[in-house]
Amino acid sequence: MQLQRLFVLLTILLLSALSGAARADGGPESYSAYLDTWGGKAQAMASFPLYSSEGKALGEGDSFTFSFSAAQDMFGYPVFTYRMTGNNILDNAYTLLLDGEMPYQECGALKLESQWLMESPFEKDRYGNEVVSMPIKDTGVLQCRLLGKAGLYSRGMGLYLTAGEHTITLLCREGPFELYGVTLEKEIAPEAENIQAALTGSEIITLQAENVPARNNPNVRPAADYDLRLTPYSNQEKVINYIEDISYHYALDALRYDFTVREAGYYALALRLRQAELANFPVFRTFYVDGKIPSPAFMDAAFSYCLNFENQTVTDENGQPALVYLAAGKHTLSIQTSLDPVRPAVLQLNRISDEMADLALDITKITGGNTDFFRDFSLSDFDFHIAEDLRRWIDELAEVRVFLRGVAGKDGRIGALSNLDMAIDTLELLSQKPDDLPKKLGQFSQGASSARSFLVNMTESLQTSGMGLDSIHFYTDASLLPQTPNAADQIN
Repeated sequence: MQLQRLFVLLTILLLSALSGAARADGGPESYSAYLDTWGGKAQAMASFPLYSSEGKALGEGDSFTFSFSAAQDMFGYPVFTYRMTGNNILDNAYTLLLDGEMPYQECGALKLESQWLMESPFEKDRYGNEVVSMPIKDTGVLQCRLLGKAGLYSRGMGLYLTAGEHTITLLCREGPFELYGVTLEKEIAPEAENIQAALTGSEIITLQAENVPARNNPNVRPAADYDLRLTPYSNQEKVINYIEDISYHYALDALRYDFTVREAGYYALALRLRQAELANFPVFRTFYVDGKIPSPAFMDAAFSYCLNFENQTVTDENGQPALVYLAAGKHTLSIQTSLDPVRPAVLQLNRISDEMADLALDITKITGGNTDFFRDFSLSDFDFHIAEDLRRWIDELAEVRVFLRGVAGKDGRIGALSNLDMAIDTLELLSQKPDDLPKKLGQFSQGASSARSFLVNMTESLQTSGMGLDSIHFYTDASLLPQTPNAADQIN
């Protein structure tokens, strides 16, 4: 058994190396490239079963291969049905091979989402302060699409299948689980918007964000704050009253709530939130009501920068409240963190950062690490094109900046993009004397104030979308939303 697991791990490493070689040869180097090539092919229009069982157990280091036949060429999105069987806190990690090969780079590090439940109300300590209990891992049957570790594709990644026989191999890397089935599904798309819908009546349904029955990340945690803008509030004991900003910020983080509707009709949706991590730049959330995205406005909905808790309503392309129809009875709401709107920028920044690191390494190989200021290096003799590379990166980063300003919907300088601005400025300075780059690797790629360090920081900030969440409101009358206390109330 140990030899078998060792063989699996060696296979993973070999496939990762081959994947890197393929990228160097110009092959599909990422899901983005794969999607460009195959995503426009025949889309799966209905559920297509690939595998089914009463429960295939996979432990860490185990592999499992199943075969299936595709009746026609199709591009679809694999959905796994599974049950967690381990006590691991981190998401289960696995590698997927299609016909013995990685279809794209992200398949080397995929994850199965876990679910964490809050089964009891907050307990109190001996001083009357509320305390947060540990969530309980859900050991029931779950479903998950093909998700990469970076979470850049929040609605899952797809596979292109040609007509005929195929195999899929799963290599379990972390966290045991039981596999019950795999189906190929169509792309997740929002429901059509009803342009005739209108708000009527005087109803509001309030969900306290901290009372979250289920979440897919145990590190998303409720917290207490003495802030009159929050409900519930107490000026004496600690009361758990919001989801903490710094815990609810990673890609794919999802909160699930249950609620009941008394009066059927169309409702708007507002969050009472704080978004203080990305200055003058929005964060994005996708909303699923009963497992479906109600309309395009609820997919990658933007929430703007605000230092204090305030109400922000999901709006349509015209800036009007987006509406969702709710029948009387019980419903579920899931709120998922999405990086999809900034994905092109993240991919571009990662590529440029890697190219800069490669250039710095190549220069070091030539200079031997000798950065004597009075020594000149003729890098052109070694087929370097420093000036062209620097100018190309500057131009590409300027395009990224224009793109991100479009995402933010703002002109001028944006605080959240300061690292990008500094990277461009640094590269501009270096481009004035490109032959001196070997002497200025500290400015280029080494140290906290280098151009590459600024790019890494920029990428990390785009990949974390913090949101403090106080409450969630479905409403038909905006006047019913909670109001911000005035100055006198806050003093008292």
